[in-house]
Amino acid sequence: MRMRKLGAGHSIVFLVTHDTLQNIRSIVERLGEDGCPEIEDILEWTIKSSCANIARLGQLWARQGIAYKKYKSLYEDCCAATDSVERSRFLRSMQEDECQTLAQRYNIRSNICHPDGGELSHDNDQIADRLASFAVAGPAETTLHEQEERELAPENEEERQMERPPPVSARIPRLDPEVADFVKTGCASLVSGCFRPAFQALRHTNLKHHDLTPWTQHDNLLVTRDFVETVKATDAEDYDWYVKAVKWVACSCFDGQRKLVVFSPFEANELLPRIRASTKTSLGIYAARTSMSARSLEDLDFCMIGVKQPIPGSPRTLPLLNLFAGQTCLSSFTAYRSTCLLLGLVDRKTSREGLDDFEMFIPIQAREKFDSEMAQVCLFLHNPLPVVRALLELRRKGHSFAGSHLGMILQGKTLSTEDWGLTDKA
Repeated sequence: MRMRKLGAGHSIVFLVTHDTLQNIRSIVERLGEDGCPEIEDILEWTIKSSCANIARLGQLWARQGIAYKKYKSLYEDCCAATDSVERSRFLRSMQEDECQTLAQRYNIRSNICHPDGGELSHDNDQIADRLASFAVAGPAETTLHEQEERELAPENEEERQMERPPPVSARIPRLDPEVADFVKTGCASLVSGCFRPAFQALRHTNLKHHDLTPWTQHDNLLVTRDFVETVKATDAEDYDWYVKAVKWVACSCFDGQRKLVVFSPFEANELLPRIRASTKTSLGIYAARTSMSARSLEDLDFCMIGVKQPIPGSPRTLPLLNLFAGQTCLSSFTAYRSTCLLLGLVDRKTSREGLDDFEMFIPIQAREKFDSEMAQVCLFLHNPLPVVRALLELRRKGHSFAGSHLGMILQGKTLSTEDWGLTDKA
């Protein structure tokens, strides 16, 4: 690295670790144990360290130089040979010996040796003269460094290659008339098939191995047919890659009933003018929160389009939306509490006393005793955490979520307000 104009408008600052600082003090004796090194001391330490490194590895470099000259000469002779037998002889002579005699392996009479174990020949006087100008290490120490270098040389470099599913034909996006009527009236009927409970969209993924019936009982969170149908028929194992991300969520109010409906990007774009003119439906941007540094968009008030409609007041709706979208970082302790109530899990406010046999999940027969609100909110007769884990793995596409709030819940940990860095204000 070239540094110009030092001292004439430019300056340089040296930053060292504690171990390096101790090393500088041990080499530059005038600093003592507590001295602060100046630029001259750092330059002195650099020069002395470089000289020590040259003296320590000089023999190894000499061996490499000798081997290079030897193999270069053999390679040139091999290229010049016209007879295949003679060429094979040259190639065999380039191979290193698989073993050494004791005299070759532990020869202490010669300070400078061939790679084969012999003494340095007169053809390498230039290398010998250069080594003579440095206090090089002995052959035994050089062999040790050579072994260390050979052990470190074959460093394995790994690069993860994700195996993608084969290409499939995409379905042509379509706007169902019932969805357009929903924007105008706020009424979403399950009879037509254009709307369905959100978790029914996952029946053709790997979650088909789990019982999703309890997850589909809540009809305040719906998805459209265009959101569900992304590609033409494919194997269930590969359909995980074609599940749309939750980006556009519509809020509606009809006869006092409030619903959340997840739109596809195509539907959101086509219905934008109608949503702006509607008094029954509003559209908000949503994104699953997978990092604590990201803003929570679960309130659906970010870039709200249309007359803002209140979010359904059911304590199940928002936790289900967050789980369906694959949100791993909860917005507050209140959101954590709501998630635990929905899933029937122990939280900080629910005593663990008497739950040794139940771990995190509280069975239905014990909920009333431990939390009456949970008895009203929880949908599940059996532990839902395996479904939650499979759903997050589907949404995260191989990315780790072990350190997130949901990751800690899956590990059997209970959280507190300290995990959000402040007292709960939600």
